Amino acid sequence: RVEPGEPGASGIIDNTFAATGEIIATLYKAADVPFTEESATCLYAAVATDTGCFRFSNTTADTHRLAGDLIEAGVDVGTLNKRFFSDMGRPKFELMRRALARVEFHCGDQVAMSWLTGEDLQDAGARIEDAENLINYWHAVETVRAAVLLKSFDPNQTRGSFRSDATFDSAAFLRQFGGGGHAPAAGATIEAPLQEAQRLLLEALETQMNGQNQP
Repeated sequence: RVEPGEPGASGIIDNTFAATGEIIATLYKAADVPFTEESATCLYAAVATDTGCFRFSNTTADTHRLAGDLIEAGVDVGTLNKRFFSDMGRPKFELMRRALARVEFHCGDQVAMSWLTGEDLQDAGARIEDAENLINYWHAVETVRAAVLLKSFDPNQTRGSFRSDATFDSAAFLRQFGGGGHAPAAGATIEAPLQEAQRLLLEALETQMNGQNQP
């Protein structure tokens, strides 16, 4: 958010859009500025990644209509989708192997949680962005309502990334930790070491899951 009166800055927050790229595309259209091949490619990248390649429940008919407009502007969908959702370098693969080996199930298998540290990045020769989207592998388990990846790249700070199905609002849940995002995909930064952050999140998840399962 932008503080009122802050010079040279403005902010737009509208959670009815599935992706930031949709808001930017709307501004293009409002200004009657046509998409170039380059701008369309950037917007498609923003929309496709924010919606999990149009798989998340935040995806709307307008999202698909925008994708059609971007494709007509020259987006190479096959190449981009392969790059974003299929291609994987060896460092990312090494992170995936570590994260998958650590997945633990909680709350009657409704929650799947894993974690990565700065040491993992160093050992794998990976970058922080290589940890993106790994969570989707344990989110795909059929009993899982909420998947969690904890990233502790600072010893006193833990970043929690959530993916969830339509029965669990990740953004609403993470507000208690100062986080936010979309219902199916959200995150929060917890000012605590990994183990403490894990404990806090699991306690809150167990409370919410048990409350929802009460008759």
